[in-house]
Amino acid sequence: MTTKDERTTIGRRHLIGSMAAGLAAPALLRPRRSLASSAVEIGAVLPLTGAWQVFGQQARLGIDLAIAEINHSGGILGQTASIDYQDDASDPQSSAAAAESLVARSGVVAVTGPISSASRDALADAMTQSRTPLLYATDYEGGACNEVFFFFNSVPNQSAEPLMRYAVGEIADTVFMLGADYVWPRRMFEASAQTVEAAGGQVLDQRFVPVAGLSDYGEIVGAIRASGAGLLVLALPGAQHLAFVNQAYEEGLLSQVTVCNLGGIATYFHPGDSGSATAAYGCEPFIETDPSAAAQAFVSGIRQSAGADTVVTSYAMTHYNAMHALKSALERSGEISREAAVAGLAGLEYQTPTGPSQIDADTHHSTLSMFIAHTGSGTLEIVEPLGAIAPQPGCTV
Repeated sequence: MTTKDERTTIGRRHLIGSMAAGLAAPALLRPRRSLASSAVEIGAVLPLTGAWQVFGQQARLGIDLAIAEINHSGGILGQTASIDYQDDASDPQSSAAAAESLVARSGVVAVTGPISSASRDALADAMTQSRTPLLYATDYEGGACNEVFFFFNSVPNQSAEPLMRYAVGEIADTVFMLGADYVWPRRMFEASAQTVEAAGGQVLDQRFVPVAGLSDYGEIVGAIRASGAGLLVLALPGAQHLAFVNQAYEEGLLSQVTVCNLGGIATYFHPGDSGSATAAYGCEPFIETDPSAAAQAFVSGIRQSAGADTVVTSYAMTHYNAMHALKSALERSGEISREAAVAGLAGLEYQTPTGPSQIDADTHHSTLSMFIAHTGSGTLEIVEPLGAIAPQPGCTV
């Protein structure tokens, strides 16, 4: 095994508990679901239940704060903003049905969500045919450019590639990759492997497990241990990630490798009785311990309604950004309509808790300030601020 750092554990409260606190936020700062004709209606298709609910619940925290702020400051062109949540229960078919229901209502000017690429693809026809902008705020594999899609989270050149360059240079040079068997992990591993090799490292093995997960990861744990890899790169979504990490921790694997998470490090904490979690590295557009005034104001805004112990991840910030960008786009166009939103979003410069961003006019993806971060010493720590990184999604509108 080739490794360059000592492993640590953290003792933070498990994220799902804080998610539940977020859903119990006081009504004071929660936007009411108003369908009055004077309201600017925005749809949200998110997994509020099911295997991916941790992401949907984080997205809701950011959306709720943004809508509250928008309405407190006078709304959008003088009209109140209203959010209509549709729970897709982590199922692509439900995502498509929810989107079709939303776009059938002429008052809905935009839809945000969903989380998975499969769900995004499932609702693409409904969004495209109705010319309704989709505000997609999940990190993903790239390649989904569409004239009515707008992206507020990272693609591989902004996340996986910087993480792998850092990890191979500073932590270990031998890598084992484990992901769920669908498009996002496979594409992310392609980009990661190229970066590892360019940095002088070696990918020893890649394994893919069913999206539904396994009842026992013992064989996988044994293969990772036998490989001698110093880095374990994970692309397992939601509950599947937690199940694997739980077993790997109990079997002692995670004291022998350093974990790099693709798709969020704040989201995943070991739920074992010991209260420990394996230290992990990630590359994110937001880290809740960012000391800047704007970032801390954002964190404070969420915790005022959701609770002081609420974990605030990049999913909360990117969905928050999407709401504020929509407001700016409609005001830029000077009218409230789907067409005005599409026109106003293309090329839009907007402010985020981590600094200014811009939506590329040709790809509809966002420039993002990125951070290498580590879940060590009992908290999330920024290891290296990377500054603004322009997106390379591998497609154009």
